[in-house]
Amino acid sequence: MKNLTYIIIIFVFIFSCSKIETNSPLTIITTNTANISGALYAQLVQDSSNSVDVLEFAPSGTKIYFRIAKCDLNPEASCDEYLIYETTSQAGEYSIDLPVTNSGVDVEISLDDFDYTKTIWTQQFNPNTGQNSWVSSMSYKVYNCNEKTVELHTSINKVENFEYYHN
Repeated sequence: MKNLTYIIIIFVFIFSCSKIETNSPLTIITTNTANISGALYAQLVQDSSNSVDVLEFAPSGTKIYFRIAKCDLNPEASCDEYLIYETTSQAGEYSIDLPVTNSGVDVEISLDDFDYTKTIWTQQFNPNTGQNSWVSSMSYKVYNCNEKTVELHTSINKVENFEYYHN
């Protein structure tokens, strides 16, 4: 009888334990959000006058990517896994709502490169008329933008502008 009791106890113990799955999915809460918006600038037209060049908006359709480590949204998640979001600029501006926490998350932002035929204005002296006139030339350029990391918190509206440079 004593042996039977031990067997029953061992039997109950073995079958009452549950196996922990190593690849079980974790819940990533994305209900808390913050908005990030801004403008994308580039020098698409250049003049050589004494006035300061004004930056223009980068072309519509430029893609902006946002990367958030899952562990920023759930400490039990892997920091090697990311949520990726993207938006497309319209008339040089963008806006997107991203998941965040009250304590904040780091958002890595990267932007697509784009190519553009830049207009360059210069003044040239015409010896026949004795006057200066503006002459334009075109130059093919590839525009790049540096990545940034920003911190976002729940219910925050952040403005983050980007300036492209070219080769």
